[in-house]
Amino acid sequence: MPWQSGHYYLFSRLLILNAAPEQPGVFGLYDVQNRIFIGESVTVRSALLRLYDNMQRFGLKRPTGFTFELCPPHARTARVKELLADYDRKHVNIAGERDCHNIVLYG
Repeated sequence: MPWQSGHYYLFSRLLILNAAPEQPGVFGLYDVQNRIFIGESVTVRSALLRLYDNMQRFGLKRPTGFTFELCPPHARTARVKELLADYDRKHVNIAGERDCHNIVLYG
């Protein structure tokens, strides 16, 4: 199942502060059109800000965008698994192998 919100934002401090809620949920980071990271957190905004700051501090290339959806604490892990499964189904090559892998952060 795709992301429920359907909203995508540039991965910038300003948009994280203005768009991401301080509520529990799941989030995805993107580079152009490819999902590169799916995670879940007690507070979406705090998790995204922490990732943004850590990427800058360690000199890692930042993704271009993010999306999120609110999700109650008891359902976050299951929702991350659904999103990963949906992504994996869409990214299988002709030989039946995954084109890329997701990294999941729980926190």
